[in-house]
Amino acid sequence: MNPNMKLAILLIIVTSLFSQWLYAAEATEPSEAELLKAYQAYAADIASIQSNLPGMPKDYTPPENMTYRVHAVKKLACEKALGKPGYVCDSLLDETYPMQKRSKNMHEDRFIMTTDKSWMVIIPPARNSNSAY
Repeated sequence: MNPNMKLAILLIIVTSLFSQWLYAAEATEPSEAELLKAYQAYAADIASIQSNLPGMPKDYTPPENMTYRVHAVKKLACEKALGKPGYVCDSLLDETYPMQKRSKNMHEDRFIMTTDKSWMVIIPPARNSNSAY
């Protein structure tokens, strides 16, 4: 067997194993702790965007009452997303929106597994729409 053929076979085997690993990694739904971590990462991303808006000082940190914060998550249910990767989960979030009081709100969001084996939340474009995201 020539070296190119061996390399091609090795590449097919590695690709197959990687695909199986990705499938296995997303075979179980995210835990409540993983949902909280994903929502808090989302909130941190929003704060980072606020800090880097044009015209803001280099070391600007938004005031606490101007940031979105997630304090806790109660996972209610998750199911495999239809036709898309990940899971759609119903959760009760204890959260604070900018300039508002802390409140508990229902959310239905999709979560996907990232390459570093953590979950990322995908927020639908309009929470009140019935569109598939």
